[in-house]
Amino acid sequence: MAKGGETGFVEMLLGGLLFAVALAYVVSLFMKVKMEGFTVDVLNSIETYDNTKTYQPGALVNYQGTIYQLVEGVGQPGAAPDRPQNNPWRKLYDNTVIYKKGDKVVFKGVEYEMVETAGAAGFSPDRPGEQFWLMPYNPTKNYIVGDRVIAKGNKYVMIEVPPRLTPPTVKDADKYWKKF
Repeated sequence: MAKGGETGFVEMLLGGLLFAVALAYVVSLFMKVKMEGFTVDVLNSIETYDNTKTYQPGALVNYQGTIYQLVEGVGQPGAAPDRPQNNPWRKLYDNTVIYKKGDKVVFKGVEYEMVETAGAAGFSPDRPGEQFWLMPYNPTKNYIVGDRVIAKGNKYVMIEVPPRLTPPTVKDADKYWKKF
């Protein structure tokens, strides 16, 4: 009788171990995505910032463990991504970070700025009704109803698609954009 009990215990132990390994594997698949939809392998392959190199718009660099994208102009040698003024670099959105008002990120190739007092980790900038706002109004972009922008320091949401590109700050724009 003792032998049968030991066999049952071993089978139960092996079954539990197999379940734990399978669960760990499934969790690891979900944890691969950290920023902008990149997997950890892709994030690790992004080049480390080199202060002797000139970067072009769209370039991605790893600077002190944070991924940045050059969004405007040409990144001159020595112009580090963390410089405080006139910075053409933006951090890639990271769903593990809690952002503060004024933080700027790049998400799916679009710049966003946090305009509320603080965000919550995991709330992506393009999530409707959340704390990020598209920045700034771009006259060459075709907006759709619900898009949010900042223009001349004010926040707007598109409520109707205009017949042509209509900035939210022009006369009669209130037919298409709602200020709040």
